[in-house]
Amino acid sequence: MRGEKLVVGSIVRAKRGSKRCRAMVATVGGDDGDRDCTRTRTVCILWEPIYPHPLYGRFLIVPKSIRREIEQDEVTVDVETVEELFPFENNEPTTDTATATATARSGSDNEASATATSSSIALWKERGDQLLRLGDASAATSYYEKALSDSSSVSIGGSIIISVEGFPRIAEVDCVDDGNDDGNGGSTIDVTLVHSEEERTVKETAILLSIMQKDTDNLQERILLNLARCMLQLSELDAANRPKYLKAAVLATTLVLTLSSFREEQKQIPRDDSAVVLPANSETALVLRCKAYSSLSKWKNALSDARQLVKSGINQEQGKKLLAGVERKKKMQSKTDKKLAKQICRLVESATAANEISAEITPRY
Repeated sequence: MRGEKLVVGSIVRAKRGSKRCRAMVATVGGDDGDRDCTRTRTVCILWEPIYPHPLYGRFLIVPKSIRREIEQDEVTVDVETVEELFPFENNEPTTDTATATATARSGSDNEASATATSSSIALWKERGDQLLRLGDASAATSYYEKALSDSSSVSIGGSIIISVEGFPRIAEVDCVDDGNDDGNGGSTIDVTLVHSEEERTVKETAILLSIMQKDTDNLQERILLNLARCMLQLSELDAANRPKYLKAAVLATTLVLTLSSFREEQKQIPRDDSAVVLPANSETALVLRCKAYSSLSKWKNALSDARQLVKSGINQEQGKKLLAGVERKKKMQSKTDKKLAKQICRLVESATAANEISAEITPRY
């Protein structure tokens, strides 16, 4: 921050390894109290929690409950590695986005309202894109979640994705009953499952995603893919909650695959069953989900995604590299597990032998 004066207590962004994270300025300068960045080279900062801050409502993808991070000590960094936040990070929500969001929540079918809603969603996504390109996955996640939340508006006649026996299923909304709100699960919704035509009643909070109508730019899929990228990056930064972030990445990519398949079926384009052709977003989703499964040591799932990529004629090379990488990691994990098992066996045998010797030399009266 050249030529800028840092204020103690202000929020900035600084390099944290290969990434960037938000931090609070603790102290500036040396013992002489000099707070001018043009004369001092270092600043003490306190890292903000890695867990993203919701801009509105509840998260759809980010883990709902995590272990609290251990309080960070102050760290001293070079002033040149410290950056100001983007202007939009200090002014939420703006008039335009607040108005567009209110319009989106009103449920109006007006064409102008739909355009305003789409523009608002695209704006939130673009802000997330800026932060992700900068390397701040935590801050980017907040904006992607806001964009996804605005795009996921439940309406009668619309389509939603719910979990049925652990699998994402498309359902049509028949009725929304606000009168059954019990204070715990929100409104109840009557739906019809598309794959089985079974009718069900679900709580609004049980909906994984409400499918955006007239999404010609595939905004929802692109937002979900970037959320998956953020979850993978956050899993590297927050070791205590690594599995939860990886599972969130699996959820985001699985929703992309479900959404992409739904869109393809709506187009009703004749397809050659002999060829496995995947939409571009589906390929990216498989790559990201494969990485998440691999990091979770779910080798069967990771190998399945990699093989599916190999079968698709578009990106076979990447699929083969991914498949080879997963198989290599699986072998390494297997060797590590066997080595650990042998060490445990030796410890048990050693402890057992020591107990037997102790019993033999202990006098009995």
